[in-house]
Formats: sequence, structure tokens, C-alpha cells
Amino acid sequence: MSYYLYVESRDGRWAGTVKHSVLGGRFSGDGNRPTFFRRETMTTGQKDNLLQAKLNLAAKYRRLATIAKSKPKRSTFIYHAERYRRQAQELSGK
Repeated sequence: MSYYLYVESRDGRWAGTVKHSVLGGRFSGDGNRPTFFRRETMTTGQKDNLLQAKLNLAAKYRRLATIAKSKPKRSTFIYHAERYRRQAQELSGK
């Protein structure tokens, strides 16, 4: 199974559309090959759904951090919660 992606070159210019395999990428980012893949723009509904999912995951991990009995597990859950919160913040800012 494969799908098409829009590709940017290292200096940010549009490099074209490439066929990308789900089993593995054809571009490893070495030399002259492009490194950044840009998704097509999301609809407002998709963006809202993704934002809500990120916020729900942040709340879940924050709740798990309060339940966790060990300090390492608690800090791991807090890290995950903050990561999803940051992703939601970036998504809402764009």
C-alpha cells in the first residue's frame, strides 16, 4: 500500500509529489534527497477532532500521573501529558 506526499527540499522549496510506501520510506534524508514531508491541509472538522483527541490524551496522562505510585512512572505520565498538551497548543495556533 502506498500514498502520495508533497515533498519539500532541505532549503524549503517545493520538490514535487512522490509516491511513499507505507512499509518504508524511499527517502532517508541523505545527500540530495528531500527530508521534510508536508501533509495536505486538514479540514476544520479534522483539525478540531485531532485537537480534541490531543487534549483528551493530555487529560488521561495527567490523571494517570495522579494515580501512579512510583516517581518514575509519575514523571513519565507527566511527560506524556505535557507532550500532548504542547501538540494541541501547536495545532490550535496554526
